[in-house]
Amino acid sequence: MNHSPMSDKDIFNATGYEREERAMFIASNAHEGQRMMFGPRVGEDYFKSHVLPVADSVQRDHGMEARLVALLHDVLEDTWVTEDNLRKLFPDHIVRAVVLLTRPGTMTYRESIELIAAAGGIAGKLARWVKIADIMDHVRDMQPKHTLFKRYQWAAGVLRLVDQGDRPPRREQ
Repeated sequence: MNHSPMSDKDIFNATGYEREERAMFIASNAHEGQRMMFGPRVGEDYFKSHVLPVADSVQRDHGMEARLVALLHDVLEDTWVTEDNLRKLFPDHIVRAVVLLTRPGTMTYRESIELIAAAGGIAGKLARWVKIADIMDHVRDMQPKHTLFKRYQWAAGVLRLVDQGDRPPRREQ
């Protein structure tokens, strides 16, 4: 977990910023110093190499609110930012989408995807769109033989089915 290079007061009292500027400011500061951990982008700046491409991709397909969620999609899981911090600056559905994308340590990857797939309302849609873009960014440099490739392929398939209005496949017992 990163420690804030700036005080919470500086970031979370930045109410004069537009929402996108706030999300960019929070995410870029929160991810400061983080590096890509695998693939051809290993060692590259995490925010520039992963967060921004996910945000750009999802904005093209789904608009600005999806971009906000994409910019913030890893801040609760990987940084010092808290849900309460986000609630001070963003509408409830944006924060709920970010929370859906945050996997608690006690939850398996499969369970987290099933939770996102089952989530209703605009927060559920935003979370699904961002998670699909997140997965696509992770697999863009990945060989099909990579150990995570099938897991990501399954997850994207489930989320796309739900997004198209179909029910997700039943979980194996």
